Amino acid sequence: MLSLKDGSGGRIALYQQARTAGSGEAWLAICPATPQLVQVGVKTVLDTLPYGEWKTHSRV
Repeated sequence: MLSLKDGSGGRIALYQQARTAGSGEAWLAICPATPQLVQVGVKTVLDTLPYGEWKTHSRV
């Protein structure tokens, strides 16, 4: 899950990854929401979905 929030210090990105099988720990990253970091977060989320390359993917 990727969330963008506006805070008093600027925009921040929150990225939460699903738990690994057998793990009881969740993983969360919080960072300034610069365009480069948002792009990395979105790409990371898309890479976890069961589709091939997003650049060439098309709906049937």
